[in-house]
Amino acid sequence: MAPIHDAALNGDVETLRRLLAEGVSPDVTDDLAKTPLHCLCICDHGGNSAACFELLRDAGANFEVSNSLGYRPLHFAAFFGNVRLLSLLVQSGVNVEATQAGHSTALHIAARQCNADCVEVLLAAGANIDVRDPRGKPFEIALEKGLRRTWPLFLRAGAEIPNHNTDPYIVRVRGAGGFQKYSQQHLARITSILAPTPLLPPELVRHVVSFWLHAGYY
Repeated sequence: MAPIHDAALNGDVETLRRLLAEGVSPDVTDDLAKTPLHCLCICDHGGNSAACFELLRDAGANFEVSNSLGYRPLHFAAFFGNVRLLSLLVQSGVNVEATQAGHSTALHIAARQCNADCVEVLLAAGANIDVRDPRGKPFEIALEKGLRRTWPLFLRAGAEIPNHNTDPYIVRVRGAGGFQKYSQQHLARITSILAPTPLLPPELVRHVVSFWLHAGYY
């Protein structure tokens, strides 16, 4: 692995800045065709990761390059659960529908790796929920993995409710006639429970419950 790959992997801002200033290409590859951006997506080093990303971006790094296994940086971020880099890539306009070998998108990968925060970012970016890879659609994978936090997010995005799933939550949504009706009923039910509380005005109760619904924790 070249020094620039090590610098990116370790979030070493100063070394990365120096190497780029010396003319090292931001797209130089290692023996697995990984670029420094791939390496940066493996670990989250907080603010250093963001600073390294900006250095590579400003140096003209290719955000859409694939390694020898067909993984783009976005796929790496989804695989390793690096929501910071995933968000930065999405904000930079990368193709969230790009597929890795086997037709897996970043959304498939995030669901398969149980990286709920990455799933949420990708769904908010409009990732296609209907693309099927060898394991199925992303929501089917999330159901299989028991990634419960993401289920309301998928359903809110329009994912099809499975007819034969017996999980109590899925049964309630199906019985309500769909996610929109279920969420309205749930909001009304929780509001009615909290409304009598003298310390919480009704409008504040609705704001609190709406936040819970948005977060998907039900």
